[in-house]
Amino acid sequence: MGHHKLAIFDNLRGKVSHKALDLLVEEKDKIRVMRDSNMTCGHQIWTSYKKIPLSDIDIFWTKLNTANPTLLEEEEIDVIGKMCLVTEEINSKSPEIKKSLIKKAQKQKEEDVVKDNLAYQESTFEPLRHSSFTAVIKKSQKPVFGRSRSTSVSKAIPPSDSQSQNEFCFPRNMKPDGLNNVYRFGRHILPIIQPYVINIQDVEPDGNCGFRSVAVGLGFDENHWAFIRQQLLHELDFNTDLYKYVFNSNDPGSYDVLRNTINWQEIAPAPAEHWMFMPHTGLVIAQRFGVIVHLFSNRGPQTIFLLWTSANSLMRHNVVSVVHLGVHFINVTLQGDYTMPTVNPIWKRYRNDAASDWEFVYHDRSG
Repeated sequence: MGHHKLAIFDNLRGKVSHKALDLLVEEKDKIRVMRDSNMTCGHQIWTSYKKIPLSDIDIFWTKLNTANPTLLEEEEIDVIGKMCLVTEEINSKSPEIKKSLIKKAQKQKEEDVVKDNLAYQESTFEPLRHSSFTAVIKKSQKPVFGRSRSTSVSKAIPPSDSQSQNEFCFPRNMKPDGLNNVYRFGRHILPIIQPYVINIQDVEPDGNCGFRSVAVGLGFDENHWAFIRQQLLHELDFNTDLYKYVFNSNDPGSYDVLRNTINWQEIAPAPAEHWMFMPHTGLVIAQRFGVIVHLFSNRGPQTIFLLWTSANSLMRHNVVSVVHLGVHFINVTLQGDYTMPTVNPIWKRYRNDAASDWEFVYHDRSG
């Protein structure tokens, strides 16, 4: 929500809906474009106000939040009487308006729950900062290689007549639901990797599946996809110049595309322009959460290390592994000394000197 922190919104933040602020931001941007192009417009928000007064905002956009009501002890309110007036007012409306009001109240309640969860997760999450670490492991000592955690929610899928587990190389000690997913997704996982897969977890295919898969790989429930998106936006905004240099030097304009794909918090399926953009998002995931990212796709598997953090500065190396199935992502959990996929070329070109030791640490496992 960093784009809401403009001075002109000081009187509005926390008092009107986020949607209202988003619309005002859009109008402000349009006015800037028109002004830069010497065009004229009747809107005067940007040029007339230092701070937009709350009184200029229609009551329709006033924030409705029933999650944490504030009681004013000095104010005596006839609650029953007021509620009766509200009920009478609602009953006087047409069925269409009543239905609209109910939908808005339900949506606001859902958004409040999501925001409360995000606020709690953000207050307890400590992001990785590439400038805050000191080496704690000698270069001769190989760090402990930790596996990502996951919890399976997939339903059992019976094998097809033409396909059985014997056609794959997956271990038989996989989690039961993961074993069932072998029949659905096994052919998308490289045979050389299959013996090290201890779980395969499908996630909801709602356009947030990439972020759901990352959440699972980090040990969260898949429904924490919004938290993952939020953290990645924080990472991009905190290091904007660095990421613009990395992505735009490699592919001009790709930084803005990347940020837009991540920027989605709606309680609705994400449209295609907000689907995970790999491997670019993988580089941000690795740096933000301090993990190694493995991406398996039909374009070839690859490993993504942290761009600006030394391998020897982390006591434990955790891994997030995702498989891209064309229009869907799933999570896989790997265990053991498997051969790592080829290192991502963007990382190889733009990582700093401190991060160069990742290849040295895993040289004996590189593919």
